[in-house]
Amino acid sequence: MRTWCHGRRHLPPERGRRYAMAGIVLGVFALTLALAGCGGAQAGGGERVGSVSPGAGQGAGEDGAAAVSSANWIGPLVKIQGTIYLLSDEPPVTEDRLAGVIARVERKLDHEQDVQDGDSNFLDAGTPIYALQGVDVAEAVAAEYQGRFVVLRPNLHPGETGTLR
Repeated sequence: MRTWCHGRRHLPPERGRRYAMAGIVLGVFALTLALAGCGGAQAGGGERVGSVSPGAGQGAGEDGAAAVSSANWIGPLVKIQGTIYLLSDEPPVTEDRLAGVIARVERKLDHEQDVQDGDSNFLDAGTPIYALQGVDVAEAVAAEYQGRFVVLRPNLHPGETGTLR
């Protein structure tokens, strides 16, 4: 039975409670979904992909550097001399800027596994990694990818633990 009061229609009390409870349940469900989608978010717009620490289930390399699982890949990467380099969005460099080969990709990763020295998830095995003239390898290296010499910047240094930058 509906009643009218001050020009507005009211539902019987038992029906109003049902609608209120349904609203609460839907609200909690929506909040749960929203929070589940934010699991990898980090305040400040950073890209948080997980934390890495030696001995924390992912193992440490022989040099004590943290191993990085492919579950933590945040983009195209290569690990050379204990340092993980990520493909940068910088323009390609010309061949005359290359200083010489410092390493070669030993293994192209195609499924979830730990990243070791010489591994890449986007460069083919045998791809040379070059130093850049006038640039310390701790700052940048280059590799040929899709017919261009692309710049790779370091992400995680040997012995460094914590959240990937």
